[in-house]
Amino acid sequence: MALFSIDVLISYLSSVSYLAIFFLFIATGVGLPIPEELTLLVLGYLARIDVFDFVPLAVVSFIAIFASDNLGFYIGRNNKKWINHFFSREKLALAKEHLRLHGGKTIFFSRFVCVLRVLFPIVAGSVGMSWKKFVIIDTSAILIMVPLFMALGYYSGPYVEHIAKAIVSLDRIVLFVALIVIVIAFLSYKKMRR
Repeated sequence: MALFSIDVLISYLSSVSYLAIFFLFIATGVGLPIPEELTLLVLGYLARIDVFDFVPLAVVSFIAIFASDNLGFYIGRNNKKWINHFFSREKLALAKEHLRLHGGKTIFFSRFVCVLRVLFPIVAGSVGMSWKKFVIIDTSAILIMVPLFMALGYYSGPYVEHIAKAIVSLDRIVLFVALIVIVIAFLSYKKMRR
């Protein structure tokens, strides 16, 4: 796996508090390179072996991920000058048009792809998506993601490491495909503008 093994993640998470888990999700939401799916998977497994209680853990995870996404949206909404250093006006105009046409689907599905889940709340905030729309869509995705991956970890038991490896591989494939689609869309947009 990336910079860590599933055993290290299990060992770390089994030794921390609910508050530490909350801040871990905040950190992953702003770029710490640990996929949220893996964290949720491991937390579900730890609930199975009675290190944590499932329901409070799911609630803490949901609140932390929700807070993290809203932090990204806030950063995008209130730091437009900073955002302009990383993206040209043309790219921001493309993003704004894309979010106007496909914003709901983009925010929803980006929640399930590492890197994009960090980037798109910031972009949504910076191009003026309404906070209410963002919250409704993002919350619906989180309400699927948290129980799904925690239940998968809870019921997978001794197979949690194999599932974790499959999730990492799938995440990389989906990210690669998503980036190709984004590049193709951007190049098509530039060609149409000419």
